[in-house]
Amino acid sequence: MTVLANKTEFQLTEFNEKAIRKSDSAFQRLTDETNRNPRVGPDLSKPWVRREPALIARYGSACGRILDPVLRTITDPGELSDAEPLNRSGLVLSEFRRGWSDAAAAVWIGVRDGVSRLTGTGQPEAVAHILDQIADDLPSEAHFSVPAGAAGPLAMLRNITRQNDWELRWLTTAPPSAAGEDKVAWLPPDSAELTALIDSAYPAAEARPGDPSVRGWAVLRDDAGQLVAAAADTSRPRTGRISAVMTAPAARGHGYGAAVTTALSRHLLSEFDMVLLGLYLENDKARRLYERTGFHGKMIVTSGRWTHATRPPAPTSEG
Repeated sequence: MTVLANKTEFQLTEFNEKAIRKSDSAFQRLTDETNRNPRVGPDLSKPWVRREPALIARYGSACGRILDPVLRTITDPGELSDAEPLNRSGLVLSEFRRGWSDAAAAVWIGVRDGVSRLTGTGQPEAVAHILDQIADDLPSEAHFSVPAGAAGPLAMLRNITRQNDWELRWLTTAPPSAAGEDKVAWLPPDSAELTALIDSAYPAAEARPGDPSVRGWAVLRDDAGQLVAAAADTSRPRTGRISAVMTAPAARGHGYGAAVTTALSRHLLSEFDMVLLGLYLENDKARRLYERTGFHGKMIVTSGRWTHATRPPAPTSEG
């Protein structure tokens, strides 16, 4: 008798030699499908695969992954893992509607201002596998954010009009102290005083005074009372989030950005157990700033937008 995989993880029993020979043949079939499409891998939802739970375990073990052919429907955001920062980020940006998961990944759809947003979490190849299975259930138009390397199926299923990689950062423990942190003050979300600073320091900022996603601003002034740095609090229930960290061009290099980031992070950690922020991959200065202020958790995310399907839906039983 031979044990093919860990019983606890895969709930397997021992197989006799005849069953092992049968599994060998099926395993070779899965391997051949993987070689033909290495990014997505085989379709584990096929009946001939699902009848062989040990085969799934063996294939996952060979790939260094835990795989599950059965997709489960997610009906409540509480079912999403709080340990996945990208889930937290997605819930900041949209209201959960529905999702799908297996043992290795989850994909879900949210809506904000009438726009659908898809979020995927887990190993990239596992997210890609779910995306391929739910192709006919995806909205006709949506924004998306998935782990880098998982967007391959979307390029085949949808017309992607915009796509870029960025870095998600997070912290869960208090940041180190920063010079000037004690001088940081707070302004209300609609403070028009910030407009001039944004226009000169960060014209492309996603957060501006009056934006409904902004809860308030952490700001720093110079000795003359002029604003020299700011950061927006764009948190939502469950998760803290910092946006639009900026320093006036003439005031850069003095640690003002670190002061507002640290002060706002410390403030948010009194309310939330995780604080998120994002940065462009090419922004090395911001990366050094966030490393210095305790944002050591990191992952590369692929985000974009699609407009319509490029693959026709699967035929129905009536068709």
